[in-house]
Amino acid sequence: MKRFLARFLTGCAALAAFASPVAAASLTPEVQTAVLARTAVGGDRGKLWDWLRDPSGKLREDTFFTVTDLDRDGQLEILGMKPQRGNEGPEIFFQELLDEAGRFGSGRFMAGHSYLPDLLTAESFGQAEVLFDEGDDHYRYVMPEITLLTHDGGDWMKTKTTWFSLGSLGSELLVEELWTVIEEGDSRDSVARYYLPAWLGVEAESDQPIGEPEEVDLDQVLAYKEKRFPGYESAMVSFGWCTGAALEKAREEGRLAEQLLSSYRVFEEPWHI
Repeated sequence: MKRFLARFLTGCAALAAFASPVAAASLTPEVQTAVLARTAVGGDRGKLWDWLRDPSGKLREDTFFTVTDLDRDGQLEILGMKPQRGNEGPEIFFQELLDEAGRFGSGRFMAGHSYLPDLLTAESFGQAEVLFDEGDDHYRYVMPEITLLTHDGGDWMKTKTTWFSLGSLGSELLVEELWTVIEEGDSRDSVARYYLPAWLGVEAESDQPIGEPEEVDLDQVLAYKEKRFPGYESAMVSFGWCTGAALEKAREEGRLAEQLLSSYRVFEEPWHI
């Protein structure tokens, strides 16, 4: 009997060793952020965090990261952004956690006939209007990039505000330029010009723009937005951006999981849909 029990328990242990890891969606945010923290400690999966550093290995001060769940499937994601620097173009980093073993999705980035937006700062992505369509169960996060083009030191200034949409399909990040507003003048008398991207309606995956933006009036922009997001309900969400330096410090102090969880809580807190 003892021999039978020994063989039985050994078999159970072998089965447990080959059992599939628990899916991330079944884990709490606390557990998932702890798993994410482990991936940053070292080994092959630690390479996922190499984008925080420049080619020489020095930590980039202008790199930002946040923890999100853009498609609301219960599997948390790391979203990282860094702006253009020298010969390095802007970059978006996106990885969705799959399971407790620390495996990630493909992390593919899809821009659709657009360029990588050079809006990669925490200031540009503080908040977003989130739009949800029950018909296709898809979420979009619409947010602006505001760029000061010229300023004479007085009231006159020229700004460019480009509205982008972020979304995800599993571990694929979707970025789409929606429209742009260029405003110039002073606070008493300013003029705004509205533009739609030239590749509207073109389905492709390319990082090259096609043609010049089309100047339109405000009514056309509003009509396009209504057409693009029919039947959507909206709410406002925030992103818990942290710098690469904060990530490195938290890792050195052994509180990386806490830092990542805090970032996710910012995203989760204002969710009212």
